[in-house]
Amino acid sequence: MANLYAVLIGINGYKQCRPLEGCINDVLAVGHFFEALCAAQDDLHWKPSYLLEPASETERLQLETGGHQIVSPGRQQIIDAFRHFDQAQDGDFCLLYYSGHGSTVTAPEVFKGYEPGDVLQTIVCADSRINGSPDLLDKELGYLIAKAVDGKAPNPEQHKTGVHFLAIFDSCHAGT
Repeated sequence: MANLYAVLIGINGYKQCRPLEGCINDVLAVGHFFEALCAAQDDLHWKPSYLLEPASETERLQLETGGHQIVSPGRQQIIDAFRHFDQAQDGDFCLLYYSGHGSTVTAPEVFKGYEPGDVLQTIVCADSRINGSPDLLDKELGYLIAKAVDGKAPNPEQHKTGVHFLAIFDSCHAGT
């Protein structure tokens, strides 16, 4: 019996940049898809964790009425959400789904030389750029993913299948 641990992040209600409209709907659609996929299989259990930032009070009420607890996807909340993956064991699956703004930044000194032009990609958290809170760097996300699967790799000698991790980012930095 396996589990699918998911962290699903949707941000419509940005205060520091242009709000978005479809991110939460996308997150809920992905959640429904994987929930149905798991329900159709006797040996796969759905274990989601949602971080949602609605754009309006009406949207907030609709989500709460639909049974969703609102947990704002601030930088620290997203980092902390990776603890959800700590429960994954051999044969389980992990899914990270993000829908919101993406951006780029000049690489901090510690990451200089890793990327052409010293530009890193980021996701814009609900609290990014407010009171000095930075975006979440792609390198930081890579570290969090690596930490989530550390020690959970396949090992044929021990007949271990490991933990499979899928990350999907629905974000762009179009500037419009």
